[in-house]
Amino acid sequence: MSGILTFTLAWKMKGQCYKDLPLEELSQAEISSLQWMREEEMLAHDVYARLAEEYTVPVFQNIAKSEMQHTTSIAGLLERYGVEDPAADHVPGKFSSPEIQSLYDQLVKQGTSSWEEAVKVGLQIEDMDIADLDKAIAEQVDNQDILMVYNNLLRGSANHMNAFWRHASRNAIDWEPEHISREKLDGILGYEGK
Repeated sequence: MSGILTFTLAWKMKGQCYKDLPLEELSQAEISSLQWMREEEMLAHDVYARLAEEYTVPVFQNIAKSEMQHTTSIAGLLERYGVEDPAADHVPGKFSSPEIQSLYDQLVKQGTSSWEEAVKVGLQIEDMDIADLDKAIAEQVDNQDILMVYNNLLRGSANHMNAFWRHASRNAIDWEPEHISREKLDGILGYEGK
């Protein structure tokens, strides 16, 4: 799925814009989830953008663009609810969360070591995104607008997983998920565009 289509889906679902949904009271769990997802999606963008500088394969550049649209959709929700945006003044590769900063540093180091490791980094990021979105949807979020955006981000992450999986398969790169089950991964593979 192209980045433009992913962005469109993040803002609209079955012809409905998330802004058309009611503004509901936010729980502390929803606030924390939105702030975490804002930086996690920015992490994905920044890592992919850095890897796009290293490797000429379009997958990193294309998915970096998509991730910027994902993080922008989260920024829209933060603004809508008047919640502090941890990435408002974002500098590429710099994060307010020490955990995200450490993860960024580790993933860039791993991904710039070889093309094969870069593909694994893409799979790792999508593995983490899918797990975090699944958890947020199941346990932390009940506001309709947030659920709409998160479900669309989940579809985008499934498409990204498929893109990186194709590169892994073509290049005999072994990888297993750490955050989602193998059964969940098998269900995602071949999902693209559904």
